[in-house]
Order: sequence, then C-alpha cells, then structure tokens
Amino acid sequence: MSTRPHSSRRVRTATSHALHRFAVTALALVGLGLTVSAHAENHALILWIGNYAQPSANLPGIDKDAAMARQLARAMGVPDKNIRELSNAALAKTSMGNELRNLTTRIAKDDKVFIYYSGHGAQVKGLGGAKCTEGMVTHEIDIYTDVQLQQVLTDLGNKASQVVMFNDSCFSGGAATKASRDLTGPSDAPVPKFYSGPLPQGTGVNDDYTCGEQVNKMSRNLEVVAAAPRAPQVLYVAASAANEVSFATTKGSAGTLAWLSCIGSADSNRSGAVDAEELRACAQQWLDRGKFDQHITLAGNTKLPLTFVSNTPAGSGNAPVNAARALEDLRATADPAHAVTLSPVRGTLKIGQDPLDFSITTTQPGYLYVLHVGSDGKTFDLLFPNKQDSNNYVAAGNHSFPRPSWRIKASGPAGTSYLMAVVSPVQRNFNKDMDLGSVFPQSNATTDSAKNLVIETTGAAGAGARFGASAVVAIRESN
Repeated sequence: MSTRPHSSRRVRTATSHALHRFAVTALALVGLGLTVSAHAENHALILWIGNYAQPSANLPGIDKDAAMARQLARAMGVPDKNIRELSNAALAKTSMGNELRNLTTRIAKDDKVFIYYSGHGAQVKGLGGAKCTEGMVTHEIDIYTDVQLQQVLTDLGNKASQVVMFNDSCFSGGAATKASRDLTGPSDAPVPKFYSGPLPQGTGVNDDYTCGEQVNKMSRNLEVVAAAPRAPQVLYVAASAANEVSFATTKGSAGTLAWLSCIGSADSNRSGAVDAEELRACAQQWLDRGKFDQHITLAGNTKLPLTFVSNTPAGSGNAPVNAARALEDLRATADPAHAVTLSPVRGTLKIGQDPLDFSITTTQPGYLYVLHVGSDGKTFDLLFPNKQDSNNYVAAGNHSFPRPSWRIKASGPAGTSYLMAVVSPVQRNFNKDMDLGSVFPQSNATTDSAKNLVIETTGAAGAGARFGASAVVAIRESN
C-alpha cells in the first residue's frame, strides 16, 4: 500500500540515518530491551562468587564471567556508571539480600534493570525436613533462597519497566553427579556449579516438593513472577534446565560463554533486533557443539528484544530487515496492562479501489501513533499523526480513522501490508530520521530505521517508558 492521501501523489522513500546520540558499545551494540536514551536510566547488578569461605567450593573462571557480564550489560544499553559489581567476600547472605533489595530502591519508576549471578546453587531441607527450598550459595556457604529472589523480582517488576536476570548456576541435586564433559582437554574439565555440601536449614516452602528431586524449584518459583500481570516485562534466564547442571570452566561458565557468543548476531527472523528466544536457540547450538549437557531455559517474556544486530557492514546500518517482524519486536516491549486494539473495516483491499478504514480502541488515554509497513515490505510509514492531522492525543475509548482531513486508498503492489497502533502517555518522535517531504513520514526498512522505531518507543522517561500497543494487523492488497 502506498501511503498517500490521494492516488495521484507518491511518497518519496528515504534512507534512514543512525541516531548518533546513542553510544555504541565495545560489541558495536546498542541496547534494545534496555535502550539508552537521554532520560531513561538503565541499571545492572553483577554478582559473582568464585572464591568461597570454604575453598573446596571454589569455582574456576568466574572472574571471566564478570567481565563477560559487563559486556552483556553494555550490549543491553547500560552505561558503565550504572553497572554495580560485587564479588566473593562482599556477597555474604545479608549483603546479597541488601544489594538486591536496594536495587529496587535505587532505580526510578520505569527504569530498566539487568541482574547477573554466577556461582553455586544449592538445595536445602525445609522446616521439619519434609520440604525443600533452593537458592544461590553465598560466600560464607549460606543460601539466598528462591522465595527471596522471587520477591525481589516481583518488587522490581512492579517498579521497573523491564527486568532481565541471567542466573548462571544450578539447583538440581539429583543431576549434580552426572559426568562432566571436557571443553578443550583434561586440564580444562568443566566443574558443576551445584554445591552439595552441608548448608543451614532452609526456611521451607509450602508445597509438595522434596529435596533430591531432579526438578529446579528456583525456575518453578520464578514462573510465579512470569505469570503476574507485568510478566512480559520480566525475563529470567537460567543457564540450565530443571534437571541439569550448569558448568564452570577456566575460560568462564558455559552458559555465559554461549550467551555472549550470540549477542548481536542471532537475528534469525531478520527483524534487526535479537530477542531472548533467538539468543537461547543460538546459545544452545554453542553448548551442543561443546558437548555441554545443559539447556538454557527462559521464563517470562521470551520474545523480549535484548540487543540490535551488529553484523551489518561497518558504518552502513542499511541492511534490509523484515519490517513486519520489526513491528512485532516493538510490540513485545509494550505494557500488557494497557490494552490497545486496531480493527480494520476490511481485511482485504482491492488495489486502486478500496480505502483503508480502521478503528482503534485504547483502555487508557495518551498520544496515538499508527505505524505501517508497505505491501512491498520495504518501508516504515507513520500514518498518524501526519502533516494534515497532527492532533494525536486521544481519550480512552474507540476512535475511527482516517479522519475527514485525510484518506488512504490501496495502491499496491499486490501483497500484505501491516498496521500497528501505539498509545503512549508522552509524545514520541517516531518521524525522527524519516523523510518528511510528504504527508506521511516514511523511511526504508533497514536495521537503522528498525532500531530508531524501538528507541523512540521505549526510551522516554518516567511513566512514558510504558506504552500500549495493538497486535500487528495484516491487510491483504489484491488486484
């Protein structure tokens, strides 16, 4: 569909330009899920323990994990000044709990957060010896429990606009005895990251789980967080599945090595961004090649975009993307508590004859933006607001479009075009770096323009960091 108010006028396409105000990290990445902006703050808390008070519990390569975690944080848009790192003796049970709780206090409403932990996990008996709990082993060989972590992530999810946690440890006692695999030879034998020695008795949990089962209760408890209304803003990444062990090596932990190897290059759907599921699939291939018997597991919003691609030619940013998939990436960052529905009057339009008419329903007031992908798949268009109709603040309720001052007629080529509505409590600058020479701002569907759309959507401060978005709606155009 050509975005023009009358069939006799054409819109000139434009090559989009990079947003130079966003810093490029050492990995040549800018955060997507944790986007850098002039206002929004992104934070990272990196926790790691390689040297325990009990030397027999020490793990190899955890200091290398810390360096990789910093790369992950930067790739997700966290500036160095907002990366806080604690390790070894600084992570007694009390201090670990304080740091995690203080993170909720330290961030502002709708900031974005990345938490990383590398060290031992463990199981302990619950009250009365009949129940079991799991958690992260602290420096003095105590345990920060799954229940405590669940509460921290719940509190963060209620305040932050997005929370991502990568937990490179394991909790399944039954799996801890499985044979290790060599990565590069006998001198680099992987070490299971499960502590099976004595621990203080746990607090107990109110379910039928018993110690020794090959079920990762840490992940299971965090499914409660994933099921909450704010769930799509929370992503929990476990380095191994429920009945498996995570491995540490002298080069770093296998899960972290695998995840980092795929940052910026795992864009399997060509959307211009890399989401959690794409990263998981890519990282799993790395683990399989290394013969590590562990499987990265996700809970929460598995489609959450985390980084932009970095494998385009240097300085170009003009690699074509799957524009419809790019809109899906944008929608994955929306607030599910703000429902927006876009309903076309017709799902199929005859080229040169049928107009595009649609209605939008929003449960909250705000500034409305209607994004469009042409039927040739080569452009992003901002249908509303536009030069003829710039008043885009709408009340909660149903609204019909186009308004009388502008109309759109199907003009081909034959194929499928896509629409998505965004409603934000603050104004967005979607037409930044678009061609403004016609009624409807437009840009070519490239990695840069896809990046710009998401940055403008997720980068506002305060309540503006949350927004509602409709499903991506397909409109068929036929001759």
